[in-house]
Amino acid sequence: MERSRPLVLHAPSKRWTKGTDRILPAAQALHDKGYIELRIAEGVSWAEMRELVTECDIVLDQFTTGSFGTFSVEAMAAGKPVVAYLSDHVLRTVGPDLPIVNASPANLTEVMESLLDDRDATAKIGVASARYAQAYHDGTWTARQLSSFLDS
Repeated sequence: MERSRPLVLHAPSKRWTKGTDRILPAAQALHDKGYIELRIAEGVSWAEMRELVTECDIVLDQFTTGSFGTFSVEAMAAGKPVVAYLSDHVLRTVGPDLPIVNASPANLTEVMESLLDDRDATAKIGVASARYAQAYHDGTWTARQLSSFLDS
C-alpha cells in the first residue's frame, strides 16, 4: 500500500462466477480516476498468477457466490487484503476472524475508497490475512477438525 496508485488485481477463472461484469464498472472508474491501477488477469499460468499476486496491493476476488475459495486463500497467504462478497451465512459459519473485506458490486466503490483512505489499516488487513491463512489453511487445523472422523 505504498504506491501512489495501488495495484488492484482481479483474476476471474470464469467471469460469471467471479461477478466480473458486475464489479468492472466501479473498478474501472477508480482506475480511470487514477486512484488504482487495475489489472485483470485471465488465462495466465499458475506461475504468472503467483507473481501477479505477489506484486499487487489488493485482490478483488468474487462477487456472486457469497463465499471464498482457493484464490482468496492464496492471496491471503501472500499477505494481500482480499475484497469479496461474503453472505451472512458464510460470515456466521466462519466467524469474526476472517479478514476478507466484505463488499458487493453496489458498494465496491465506497469499500475501495475506504481502503485507499486508510492505507495503514489496509496493510494490517494484509498481515491479518497471512496469519489467518497460516492458522486455518495449512492443513493442520483441518486435520484437527477431521481427527474424530478419521480415527473412527
